[in-house]
Amino acid sequence: MLALSLLGGGTVLIGGWAERLFVGPSSLIAGILMLVMALTVRPLAFLLCERKSLWSPPLPVQSDSRWRIQRPDGTVLSVEAHGPANAPTILLTHGWGLDSTVWCYFRKHLAGSFRLVAWDLPGLGRSTRPKNGDYSLEKMAGDLEAVLTSCGEQPVILLGHSIGGMITLTFCRLFRSISAGVWPDWSCRTRPTPIRSRR
Repeated sequence: MLALSLLGGGTVLIGGWAERLFVGPSSLIAGILMLVMALTVRPLAFLLCERKSLWSPPLPVQSDSRWRIQRPDGTVLSVEAHGPANAPTILLTHGWGLDSTVWCYFRKHLAGSFRLVAWDLPGLGRSTRPKNGDYSLEKMAGDLEAVLTSCGEQPVILLGHSIGGMITLTFCRLFRSISAGVWPDWSCRTRPTPIRSRR
């Protein structure tokens, strides 16, 4: 963004000097300096940044295992796991309009120490759409429960981004008997329905 601003400003100053809108050499010199800065901002940022690898997009990572889960409504959920099978498990639920590839930096940096299980929400990524068109939080919390069950018996941390966090919170409301660590990221409350006891 800075490079584009410098490029635009430099072009305006040099063009204004050429059209004689600006008098004197100062606008020409400032325009040339801005163009030079526009061309050198990104390389300088990379030179000054100590951890260049954080800026580079990760290469596609082949999953250690991939499986599909058939749901009662006809949806087929795509699930993949990365990392050692005996490591602590983090179950990743992405946001709306995304797919499980959004977790690529997690895989790049954490798959050596954790078992990362990522799934595609219904209708996104490799998962199919529900035939009944049900995209409710309750339905997707049920899908999350099916994915969690497929992970095995080890403790799991649930991590959800955006609507993935809302699905995770709805899961916690609906499946209270299942215990898991929860981390909703960039999410909002789901306004849970009060549960009344039958006494």
